[in-house]
Amino acid sequence: MKLLFPIFLLIHGLIHSSFLTKAPPAKEGSPVWPFELTNSWLLTPMGMSTDNIKLLGTVLALIATFGFVLSAAGWIGISFLQPYWVVITVISCIASILLLAIFWNNWFVMGPLIDIALLFAIYFKDLAPK
Repeated sequence: MKLLFPIFLLIHGLIHSSFLTKAPPAKEGSPVWPFELTNSWLLTPMGMSTDNIKLLGTVLALIATFGFVLSAAGWIGISFLQPYWVVITVISCIASILLLAIFWNNWFVMGPLIDIALLFAIYFKDLAPK
């Protein structure tokens, strides 16, 4: 039970790495790969170039992915990360919310809810490892 929270942080972070991978080959009847960084419902109509959109998405995905992984490591007691796991988690949640909002797909509905729940839990509840 003690490792449930850091495992959750780790999994949540690693899901963001899907934005950094190549889409699998499309198959007839299968859904479109949602983790696409070349087109943003928000930034593309504003005239931002595809390269800049992809760069922004890549940076946000890297922050969210590695941030949640580092946060989990800090929570379990990695000494140089332990004092900073809360700050790292907050930064990761913000990066995740921005990433998912900018590149929104209906598949992402749970992501921001998880991020918001983490932020509320950090603010209102003592989540420090016991």
